[in-house]
Amino acid sequence: MTEEQAMRYLQDTLFVVGGKWKLPVLRAIHSGNYRFRDIQRSLPLITTRVLSKELKHLEENKLVITLNI
Repeated sequence: MTEEQAMRYLQDTLFVVGGKWKLPVLRAIHSGNYRFRDIQRSLPLITTRVLSKELKHLEENKLVITLNI
């Protein structure tokens, strides 16, 4: 892998997980909070709109999947 490729991979990763809420959302999911309300309760400062937007972005980048139970 060239240095240029490594930089590109790093930039892509930072784009996907960058921002204020993506890592806290992923951490909440990793901690066992799988339902929307459980994630929201574990992050009391996040709004419903922002959480929904962040989850959609994470799903688009294949970091989370939606299960319809």
